[in-house]
Amino acid sequence: MGFANKRIAVVGGGLGGMSFMNSALHSGLTNVHLYEAAPQFTEVGAGVNITANANRLIDNFGIGKDMLWKSSHDPPSYMDYYHYRTGEFLGRIDEFSEPSSRQIHRAHLLEAFQKHIPQLKISLGKRLTSLDWSAEKSCYVLSFRDGTTAEADIVVACDGIKSVVRQLHLGLTDNPVYSGQMVYRGYVSYDDLTPKTAALLRATVNFRGPQRHVLTLPIGNDESMTSRVGVIAFMTEPLENWDSESWLKTAPVDDLYEHVKDWTGAVQEIIEGLRKGSSDGRILKQALYVREPTAQWYQISPRQQDSGVVLVGDSVHSTLPHQGQGACQAIESGFTLAQILKNWKSTDLGSALKFYQDFRKPRTDRITRSSYETGKMASADIPEDQWAAAFNPAMTRERMKWVMEYDLLADLADKLEKVQEASVSTPASAPSDQPSNMEFTSTPSKVALEVDEKDEKHADSSSPRPSVSELTTQLLSQNNLQRWFKRLDEKTGLEARGIERVPESLRHPRVTAGSYVQMFLIWFSINCTANNMTIGILGPATYGLGLTDAMVCCLFGTIFGAICTGYISSFGPVSGLRTLVIARFTMGYWPSKLCVLLNLVIELGYGLVDCLVAGLILSAVNGAGLTVIVGIVITAIITWIVATFGIKWFHTFEKYVWIPTVLILFILIGCAGPHFDTKTPSSSAGAALQGARVSYFFLCASGPLGWSPASADFYSYYPVKTDRRMISAMTASGITTGKLLIEFLGIGLGSGIALNAEWAAALSDSPGHLIAEAFTPLGGFGKFCATILALCVAANNIPGMYAAALNWQMFGHYFARIPRPIWCTVSCIISTVCAIAGREHLFSIFLNFLSLIGYWTIIWITMTLEEEFIFRRKTGYNWTGWNDKTILPTGYAGFATFIIGWVGAIICMSQTYYTGPIAAMAGDGTDLGLPVSMAWAAIVYPPLRHLELKFLGR
Repeated sequence: MGFANKRIAVVGGGLGGMSFMNSALHSGLTNVHLYEAAPQFTEVGAGVNITANANRLIDNFGIGKDMLWKSSHDPPSYMDYYHYRTGEFLGRIDEFSEPSSRQIHRAHLLEAFQKHIPQLKISLGKRLTSLDWSAEKSCYVLSFRDGTTAEADIVVACDGIKSVVRQLHLGLTDNPVYSGQMVYRGYVSYDDLTPKTAALLRATVNFRGPQRHVLTLPIGNDESMTSRVGVIAFMTEPLENWDSESWLKTAPVDDLYEHVKDWTGAVQEIIEGLRKGSSDGRILKQALYVREPTAQWYQISPRQQDSGVVLVGDSVHSTLPHQGQGACQAIESGFTLAQILKNWKSTDLGSALKFYQDFRKPRTDRITRSSYETGKMASADIPEDQWAAAFNPAMTRERMKWVMEYDLLADLADKLEKVQEASVSTPASAPSDQPSNMEFTSTPSKVALEVDEKDEKHADSSSPRPSVSELTTQLLSQNNLQRWFKRLDEKTGLEARGIERVPESLRHPRVTAGSYVQMFLIWFSINCTANNMTIGILGPATYGLGLTDAMVCCLFGTIFGAICTGYISSFGPVSGLRTLVIARFTMGYWPSKLCVLLNLVIELGYGLVDCLVAGLILSAVNGAGLTVIVGIVITAIITWIVATFGIKWFHTFEKYVWIPTVLILFILIGCAGPHFDTKTPSSSAGAALQGARVSYFFLCASGPLGWSPASADFYSYYPVKTDRRMISAMTASGITTGKLLIEFLGIGLGSGIALNAEWAAALSDSPGHLIAEAFTPLGGFGKFCATILALCVAANNIPGMYAAALNWQMFGHYFARIPRPIWCTVSCIISTVCAIAGREHLFSIFLNFLSLIGYWTIIWITMTLEEEFIFRRKTGYNWTGWNDKTILPTGYAGFATFIIGWVGAIICMSQTYYTGPIAAMAGDGTDLGLPVSMAWAAIVYPPLRHLELKFLGR
């Protein structure tokens, strides 16, 4: 149910409000609107440090790319510490987890957030003056200083530490307490520093002194010309006549200089840089306040139980900046609230908001406390001879670890699932010893230096990284089985991730020339396997083509199919999705499952053929000592091991397995090549010959086309910026060279059966026996070569079983809850059993299912091309909506086109079991199913899709 039909007003356009808006829109809460008091978003603000816990959410929004454009990249450490007076290096805190911290100007971060929100959803210059419940309209009425009003069912207050909503509606008038510290903020250009100091400040640096410390952040980056040093200087000062919480106060740079005039040379350069960077010699100065944790975060309308007001960010859990969590906690809370409102299973807003408060409050209360204590420790007046005991980077890191390594995605999914399944209104009880009332003082003091053992006991760092966690579209919570496989992933490297989108933070950090070579190699290895020799044998043996005719048709058919698959594969990095999840953006959520079903048949069919060919070769080599069944099982076990462990094992296996295969194929060329028939022409002539050529051309095209529904699966871990043209080129060239080498050899063997009685007799048993027979002149060494060739067939079977496991998960939520390794096992068992059952009928199996591959894949590829270059040429794709039915196309146009294309294929197909009426009239049964289905789809999809967009809007 959720609250998707409710009008939601967001008051405040800071990080909490922007986070809520992005999370809401990406999850399907579209009836939202943000009201910001400022007349425009400006550069006013400071540098912020966004840590791993918040970056993980930002990447799930799909905002990471825009943020990284203007943020720092890959900092060398989390923080480096130096002595305030001598400049001596004191220690380092390493980064906590991926994604690493990012330093960025607050305005640039808001800009990245705003980019993903339609302008119609934001109103500027809306300073709230009153918030009242209207009994007449049964909603809240928001009144603004400019005289305008707005109506809403739910009000989300993100209006900061001086929240108007907090005061007006929840009646919370408590006064924040002065912490005892002032903070000076400003920026220094790297050009105003000496090279040595500039290099030093490319990291986050803390010049630590008694009751004072100067923190510098490497804001931005050189590529976007946003690089500068953010200066945040914490100084212990009495409050004196300060009477405002406003951080917009300014003070002379000289006021800061008086605090640090005897500090190290690098700090003096910073002071001078602040003077040069300020036109009036002034910088921002802020009095740091902290507030007691708020007991109640929300209020439900007494007259309407599905309406209410709720607080987010500094309006309810303001914190000191000593752990860099003010902005991060606002982002966490904004994200959380939107997901709860979207995924709640009832219309009881009170229970939803209580869950939100109970879920977030223990963590924010604890961070408020620990940040306060960290500030007290930093400002404590401790003699320098005690610094070694007082300052321990390892201990400091341990105290902060639970903050940074917390994974909100996993925690929220787990607790939301539990509360929904239990049908109660509150989550599992929070730890009872979490602080609820704290006492703050405004004077510096000496503090205990030990780690709080109670805090460590409840550290959140133990939460596992989720394998199903892209909550921007749907919360796919992990069950016990999934969590067990996730732990197995962490310990053994067995890939637990399924069909969910791979966030940018979990992908390879960069793409290199070696990455593109690897793309070529995996496709070469996949296709240069003995099972594909069967396609070559079919040219002369079944279609009656001569060597030259068969090779020409095979060459151009393979190139055509490989180019199509190369195009589809390029969607992997840019989307981070598996191939047939991408099909949802053309065919819609439900119709795309038809493609999933058909591809599952392809992958299991290929698995059958692969196991059977390998089994037949092994059996032929070993005679009565090894049955076909045993050979099938051996191949299946190799396949299962690599495919189950997943993408890393797959890439490594394919990177090297081609080497023995190619060596043995060259031995086969030398051994069998003299027996190839290069002179005998094709056995038919005229229309019959043309029909045979066309049919074989499209049969050869169907082989590489069969990889298109899985081709992007193997690239989803590559960076978004990976060159699509290079991906397509490497994929297509790898497929083409791999298949042609093996299929040309197959054509040669097929051509020789008319001149070689032993080959003809072997082929009458099976293609596997023919391959084994070709090695006979080499005796025992020939048997060894045939055995290696048979075992290497697993290179073709592994990616198919990997893709099949993912296909099972695409059938729906319940299928997705079963981990990928289990589906991989199921797929291997099915293909093995079918191979054993069909071991006497390889040729008919291969012919019948291979052509069917081409029919449906070419229809889908055609629609995908037209969708991208006609309908999404300007708008592009919102990949974060991969599992949201309200964002994806309805699928009417895609489904109708798919059916029409299939009708064209049926009436033009020519198979051993059926010949369509048009095919019967063309060249003695020419198979025209593939080109006709492609043409019909190309013709009907554009007008149907245009109507779908016009009348249904998506």
